[in-house]
Amino acid sequence: MISNLIINSPHCSCYQVPLSVVYVNSFLKEKNLKSEVLDLNGKFNNYLIRKNKDKDLFSKIRTMKDPKSDYSKYRAALVDAEGIYEDISSIYSPTKFTLDGVNFGVKYTERDIEAIINDVSLNPYIEFYIGYLDLIVENYNCVGFSISYESQLIPTLILAHMIKNKNKNIKIYAGGSYISNISNQESAYKWMFKYLDVINIYEAEISLHMLIENINNIHKYCDIPNLIYVENEQIVRTIEVKNKKVSKPAITFEGINFEDYLTPMPIIPLMIMRKPCYWGKCTFCIHDDGISEIYTDSSFDDTINEIIRLKGIYKTDLFDFIAENALTHDELIEFSKKIIERDVRIKWRTHYRISKESHDFDILRKAGCTALFIGIESGSQKMLNKMKKGTTVELYDEKLKQIYEAGIFVRASFISSFPQEKISDVIETFKLIKENKKYIQFASFNKFELREGSHVFNNPSKYGIQIVQRNEYEIQSYFDFAYEDNHDSLKRHASCVAFLIDTYNNYETINRLPGNMLFYFISQYDTLESALEQFSSNN
Repeated sequence: MISNLIINSPHCSCYQVPLSVVYVNSFLKEKNLKSEVLDLNGKFNNYLIRKNKDKDLFSKIRTMKDPKSDYSKYRAALVDAEGIYEDISSIYSPTKFTLDGVNFGVKYTERDIEAIINDVSLNPYIEFYIGYLDLIVENYNCVGFSISYESQLIPTLILAHMIKNKNKNIKIYAGGSYISNISNQESAYKWMFKYLDVINIYEAEISLHMLIENINNIHKYCDIPNLIYVENEQIVRTIEVKNKKVSKPAITFEGINFEDYLTPMPIIPLMIMRKPCYWGKCTFCIHDDGISEIYTDSSFDDTINEIIRLKGIYKTDLFDFIAENALTHDELIEFSKKIIERDVRIKWRTHYRISKESHDFDILRKAGCTALFIGIESGSQKMLNKMKKGTTVELYDEKLKQIYEAGIFVRASFISSFPQEKISDVIETFKLIKENKKYIQFASFNKFELREGSHVFNNPSKYGIQIVQRNEYEIQSYFDFAYEDNHDSLKRHASCVAFLIDTYNNYETINRLPGNMLFYFISQYDTLESALEQFSSNN
């Protein structure tokens, strides 16, 4: 009988429990497969903190989890934690560890990655994994890795290598959004099949159960969609299927220990509806590539039933809805009305896209919405048009004020150095932020990054960029390119950050908080004004 283990690999956020492995494992169990989850991300973060010689620091940092701790105490613990990660990074240089992930400081080529995989002096993962290796090889004959972020790839391969060395007969597969996004770079990752038996791309619910049932028979792989594997030294890709409908499982967070994460109380991540962004036209984005509306019986009532059940199990009223702009405004209003009708007392945040349909934000607030993350991207109409955002500067001015008046916190993001952006466009973005400072409680800039498959990537000449010839043997999440005007994008980005520091006197304070921790502190107050006071008083 196949005994399957899904591992959430380190190293990503210390604050956000994983959601993808939860959905997949719940689905497999409903298919009557023997499957469990091992979340090594949270455990690894605690392991790193405990490695510090000052043993008292662990207890100090764990004050982050005290629900009675105010932000000033939290910030002191955060400083201690950041110091520990800096000390650890100095030991394993060039690898840099932070509370949000890890940067190995190398190109993602076979040579550079294998140098890390085989050298304990370059990474602490080998020593950490030893404590779990026997548990894995003695209890499971099929092991899967969920890789949602680039930072999880090398830690995954390290453990896969150790498992294969211990028992080469254990079958190992990998999947996740990161794997799906790099799946076309076959020359760059073919070598990884010495550690992995097969890769499963796109929605796992479509084909993973079939893979696990046939994991020991490679000749059956060809009949299973969305697989990549090596046979007779050649890469084999099976038919791609993205829209197969399946029944939605009742999710559980079995195998996930909320105590391993540095939030004072559980914040439950949940998808309101499993489907791609309803807009799906932004020229810089590939975020929803591979995400499909796969559940046949999903409804708002089902989601609310799930919320009630999870709220009771985990004794929390905090929910992080990973909608990723999947819902139209009218759908979000409908969902909120059902929460109100059923008197479900929760507090929540989500991603949100401002559109001309946006209205009735009071309903969102009454339903428990305390914070919205909004991708505004630019204050220049010319750049918004190039990005195909489908909105206007005037609409932002109007709707941001309405959201504020409803008492909802707004965290807005902007893009610096989008192709063909001029200084005049940057000035217009600064103008939008200044004029809406009261309504945008926190703003941040992200430097434009070129993603494979985006409209900009597929039409570089239209956007005045030239893509730098990539090394076909290097795995790349983002691609190097040159601007036609040769402007210094790093310098421009730095000037954008400097503008925010000058504009927001609490910028440094809030910028250190991950989104769900900011949401936690906001949710502890009845009004937006009282929530903002804590950050002003703790500058």
